[in-house]
Amino acid sequence: MNISAQIFLWALVLNFVWEVAHSRLYAHFWGGPIGYLILIGAAVLDGLAILAMIYLVRRLFPDKYRLGVLVVGGIGVAVVVERVATALGLWEYRPAMPIVPVLNTGLTPTVQLGLLAGVVFWIVFKRRVV
Repeated sequence: MNISAQIFLWALVLNFVWEVAHSRLYAHFWGGPIGYLILIGAAVLDGLAILAMIYLVRRLFPDKYRLGVLVVGGIGVAVVVERVATALGLWEYRPAMPIVPVLNTGLTPTVQLGLLAGVVFWIVFKRRVV
């Protein structure tokens, strides 16, 4: 299996698990319930975003900076997405969602892309199988 497919599949699986786990912290998606089809779609988009981020980071940064850039960049992308989506009313947080002060975004979606991009990068490029 090629590297791009590995990145996308790992990102898809990890993001789907994450989406299911934190979906209870959202009140709605476009005014409707959040079902598995919505969660699969979100995981696909997140997987594509991680694939694109890893591709860019591998092209633009030396190896020793890549993991850090992925994590910080992923958090930055997530903050922009969350701020825009909540401002437009695409989704809304339930009171149980922890909010990141100053950023005014939900904690779990804020760290999702950065953390999972780092995990996928480590799985695909850094781990050593004995």
